Amino acid sequence: MQALLALRWIAVLLLLSVAANLKSPFLLALRDYETPLILVLAAILGAISLTRLVQTAARGRKTERLFLVCLTLVVLLTAFGEARYHWDRHRVAGADPKLLRNLGQHFIVGYTRLEDVRPLVESGAVGGVFITARNVNGRSVADLRNQIQALRELRRQAGLPPLIVATDQEGGTVSRLSPPLTRLPPMAELVESQLPLPELEQRAQEYGAAHGRELAEVGVNVNFSPLVDLKYDLPRHPLDFYSRIAQRAIASDEMVVARMALAYTRGLAQHDVHATVKHFPGLGRLRTDTHLFAARLDVTKPELQVRDWVPFKFVLERSSALLMLGHVMLPDIDPEHPASYSHKLVQGVLRQEWNHDGLLITDDLSMGAIYRSDDGICRAAVKALRVGVDLVLIAYDGEKYYEAMSCVLRSYERQRMDLGMLERSAARIGRLLDELR
Repeated sequence: MQALLALRWIAVLLLLSVAANLKSPFLLALRDYETPLILVLAAILGAISLTRLVQTAARGRKTERLFLVCLTLVVLLTAFGEARYHWDRHRVAGADPKLLRNLGQHFIVGYTRLEDVRPLVESGAVGGVFITARNVNGRSVADLRNQIQALRELRRQAGLPPLIVATDQEGGTVSRLSPPLTRLPPMAELVESQLPLPELEQRAQEYGAAHGRELAEVGVNVNFSPLVDLKYDLPRHPLDFYSRIAQRAIASDEMVVARMALAYTRGLAQHDVHATVKHFPGLGRLRTDTHLFAARLDVTKPELQVRDWVPFKFVLERSSALLMLGHVMLPDIDPEHPASYSHKLVQGVLRQEWNHDGLLITDDLSMGAIYRSDDGICRAAVKALRVGVDLVLIAYDGEKYYEAMSCVLRSYERQRMDLGMLERSAARIGRLLDELR
């Protein structure tokens, strides 16, 4: 009996946890059936508790009443989560179309099913889409090309600006479109060949051109590569399941990384594919995986300037590459906000000190470092646009777009957005779109 009681408590506590985090990116695999599953399980457990409430003695009844209270809370939390999700969708659907297009141009979203994103693309509620492995599994190059072309045609027929079509094709372990596209070894393998630097640059440009040719063929026009985080010899954290920067980084020498990254960028550009250098202010020194946890970069600004920032600055000064902002906190500059929406980093360092007027994009806001933070996706999206970040990326869990956009609309309606910042950002996006026409 005690074992069964313990199992029931475990089940109730699990249901409470899932209900409290309904629509969580961490539960994306359950998205289509999480609500009915929770309610069915709650009903079954409730029926058991009601039966035992009648059959047990007074002492046992207290336990069953507590079970029923917890199960009632499960149902209420589930209903609240569903209501909030549908309210966000309703708010976005009912927004002024012109306002939605003006704000939507700042969003790039991922999707699971084409029908999920089609209305957003057609209405201009997003500026771009993110294509990844789940969109190409089991598909041919022709299938991928047709899928992207269908979205771009929706845009053309609606008389809207071109669609940003982005992916994450670094090579090596991060090759989201391979297969069906060719999987190339990581660029770090070029460095391991110990060739002279000029020859490494030539190889890197050819590598970028190979990526650019295949990406352009299917309709991708922005690639979230090259990764210019430096390679540091640090022991791997046991909970680093996704970042694995040491495995992906090109090299430990900042100038080797800088020159190879620029060459790669030029290779992409040969096929009109725009590069994205990532992840500013540099994740090479981190052991924490920001896909799951908040992270701090306890390094001084002078140290970063002479090492980690060299490749970023080198490529940005010599190309039109986008810059991706990581979700790491840099206390030496801003102890309150991650780089992805830090005013001190975006405006203080990038816009003023570096005089950089190129496009800035956040890393995925559905990552744990943001989703589990006090700001969450809602306030993070608002703050990013307020500080002058141009593009907000919601890649893994595209449905969180509705929560983010609902918050941005509410902030705009309450006159809490910086209109001047938005106008300057729109101009930068416009320059990119002019090149995509």
